[in-house]
Amino acid sequence: MTAARADAVAARRSTSGASAGSVGGSVAGATLVLPEPEDDLASALVKTRPSHLSLVATQLRDLLDDDEATAALTACEAVMLGGGPATLDLIRAARDRRVALRSTCLLY
Repeated sequence: MTAARADAVAARRSTSGASAGSVGGSVAGATLVLPEPEDDLASALVKTRPSHLSLVATQLRDLLDDDEATAALTACEAVMLGGGPATLDLIRAARDRRVALRSTCLLY
């Protein structure tokens, strides 16, 4: 993240009245990371190495197809999966790769 972008995020955070704990289900005290616009999800994940991540099933499936992205996923303390149903096969694939999944929806 560029310094200017980090400053913009900090300014928005300080004027919004929202704490990190209330932004998109984030963890209290977390730093919000906004990837560069030109980065795809896999590249952003590898570059930023977040401790927590929130994904939908399609994003998780795509990231598991990328070895570097999968390595970054396994380094996350928690990967929240929601937004819709996820198949059991996808859940198993993530768990087999030691991704710390936390479900936010029903599994089908």
